[in-house]
Amino acid sequence: MRTQTSLKHHTGAALALIALLCVSSASAKKERQWQTGMLLGVYQANVDAKSLKTAQNPVPYAPKDLVNDTFTIDAGDYTYQSVEMRRTKNEPPPFTVNTSIQFAIEGEHVYLKDDHGKEHDTKLIQRRRKTPAGK
Repeated sequence: MRTQTSLKHHTGAALALIALLCVSSASAKKERQWQTGMLLGVYQANVDAKSLKTAQNPVPYAPKDLVNDTFTIDAGDYTYQSVEMRRTKNEPPPFTVNTSIQFAIEGEHVYLKDDHGKEHDTKLIQRRRKTPAGK
């Protein structure tokens, strides 16, 4: 009898510890490797309806209600372009062109910090290596 109670107590404590570790690792904000670049441009374009029609992605909004914001960033040896989709009724994010910008690249994601320090998760669409001067 004492063994079953002790076993239940240890099992419960182990499960509680595992749950606590899972919650703390999930809630810990990932440290990004921020870089500084120059925001060369922010371009807005209406979303093409054809790009949204897939079997896995039913269109919840009319395409005229969606706009892509395309960001161009000069990062020294590379120029990056990324895109973020938003509804037209939402204000464009507060970015100032021709100023420095904080960004982090993780796989196909480019995280940008706007003028208020808010992070935006954008999709990387192009990475272009600059040609050295004189070549």
